[in-house]
Amino acid sequence: MVDVWERPPGVKDWLVPREAVDAAVDRAHRRWTVREHVCDKSRWYDEFAEWAVRYGEPPLVEFPQTRPLMSTASVAFRSAVTQGAITHDGNPAIACHLGNAIATPHARGFFINKSSKHSARVIDLATATVMAHLRAIAPDLAGGRSVYETRAVIVV
Repeated sequence: MVDVWERPPGVKDWLVPREAVDAAVDRAHRRWTVREHVCDKSRWYDEFAEWAVRYGEPPLVEFPQTRPLMSTASVAFRSAVTQGAITHDGNPAIACHLGNAIATPHARGFFINKSSKHSARVIDLATATVMAHLRAIAPDLAGGRSVYETRAVIVV
């Protein structure tokens, strides 16, 4: 995880600082050799287009959060966790978001979701973790070949 932005407690009118997100993405691409930059471009169309021009495709890979794809990703992630195939470094923000996620039934099993549409208990980092995991283990299901196919370590 490079950074996270969350609505401050008690604040109703708040928007993710898009310029800060763009700056963090740029810092990450300058600091590391980014093999993949996976995201859902919904609500981020302009930034996605700019990042595609700036960084190329790949490393920019679209991962739409459709229910069938997120169900596949969620089921695979839970399986990996219960089988001990992945570990968690203890990052408190990721732990909080994973703890906030609930399993919503779907024809393909379930997908992670918020407890209600307007819940303040956010799950964005859980969603990103599940997306990154599926890209690592089954890239053909999530946008094509992954650079992680031959690696034994996944870092989110």
